[in-house]
Amino acid sequence: MEKISVAVRVRPRTPDSSLEVFCVESGRQSYLSLSLAVASYSFDHVFDECVRLRASYQRHHSCRRRGFQWYCVCLWTGSETDPGIIRRSVRDVFERIQMISDREFLIRVSYMEIYNEEINDLLAVENQRLQIHEHWERGVFVACLKEEIVNDAEQIQKLLDSGEGFKAKANLFVLL
Repeated sequence: MEKISVAVRVRPRTPDSSLEVFCVESGRQSYLSLSLAVASYSFDHVFDECVRLRASYQRHHSCRRRGFQWYCVCLWTGSETDPGIIRRSVRDVFERIQMISDREFLIRVSYMEIYNEEINDLLAVENQRLQIHEHWERGVFVACLKEEIVNDAEQIQKLLDSGEGFKAKANLFVLL
């Protein structure tokens, strides 16, 4: 069984927010505490708003790739000067494909949001409250999640841009 690594990046506080967030790192795990929370949560890695996305991407790059199988990648949007993790991952996938000329690749992309413990498809607005299933051959998957076949990074960016309009308020998105 593969270990799942969970990383959290705390976004900057809004000026009107009275919520205090603090992180404590102990050994290999980081802890994130919210002053108003009645529970505490532990994560494998916690980054504050000052961390450069490039540094966090390089640190966890090998965790996301197993051979040529790419798994869930959380979206940390980033900026033009410091691109987010999805843009970096997409660039890496296509760079790697270009280096392998003796094979043909089929790349399928899904874009979903996990918000208030519900899974919503950001590529098909009608696909809401989706269910996670596990199959002995296929593994873990989200039923009815729309998949698009893509040939380049620009197509993926267009899909991400189109999915932005379906987002809820949260900032956690997953690219499969």
